Amino acid sequence: MEIDKESPHTLIFYESPYRLEAFLQDALEVFGDREAAIANDLTKMFESIQRGTLSELVQQVGKEKPRGEYIVVIAGTKL
Repeated sequence: MEIDKESPHTLIFYESPYRLEAFLQDALEVFGDREAAIANDLTKMFESIQRGTLSELVQQVGKEKPRGEYIVVIAGTKL
């Protein structure tokens, strides 16, 4: 699947906890330091959402071992 790096559309990805940090690092390299959010275990008792730039989220994820299911939302480019 090919994704336009300059797309103005919001991008949404489903990611495993085992690949989350590597995915965020790749996304930072490909899309630049865009605003993003990672949501963990949505609709469950301990759901959480972290917001920030991709570089901030890479640092946050690196501090703790990710567990559960993740949704990554990356903002589109500004027109």
